[in-house]
Amino acid sequence: MEEVLARGLGERRLEKAFQMSQEVLKSDQRYILPVLAGLLGPGAGYEILHFELSDYAGILSVDPPCYVASALVGFRAGCTKSGVSPAC
Repeated sequence: MEEVLARGLGERRLEKAFQMSQEVLKSDQRYILPVLAGLLGPGAGYEILHFELSDYAGILSVDPPCYVASALVGFRAGCTKSGVSPAC
């Protein structure tokens, strides 16, 4: 998760972040990162405030364990050479 956020926000490598989200994490949030990157601007940052794994085996009717990650992430707008991005 940290690597995807770093690629998408810090490095602005949105295609790589999308591929990692889809192929490695199997994240259904992969479409949101490019929107956040656009709104927060260059130099945007993040902090993972809480991370937890939940066993969804019962919900998905599969054999346990079937872990699903949940994260609470705080985002910071980036700054540009002319000052703070419009997202601030």
